[in-house]
Amino acid sequence: MNADQLHRRVTVDLDLLSVLTTHGCLCLALRHPGYQGPSREIAINMVNALSNILVDEGVMTESEMEEATRLELVETMRMRS
Repeated sequence: MNADQLHRRVTVDLDLLSVLTTHGCLCLALRHPGYQGPSREIAINMVNALSNILVDEGVMTESEMEEATRLELVETMRMRS
């Protein structure tokens, strides 16, 4: 497989529980201080996309997502200190 193939767009069909679970797992992974480099940016983009889905689908309100994001930032900073 070449690099161009890795950038091909695909569609993934998930239920909302899977979206929520994947969002949580990525947030947890992003807390780890050793998780650096190009794949980190991809994970951040995925968290943002999944966050939008969760809000758009009514799983979380925008204010709940903002609070969850704030708590993730606080926890990330705590783990890195």
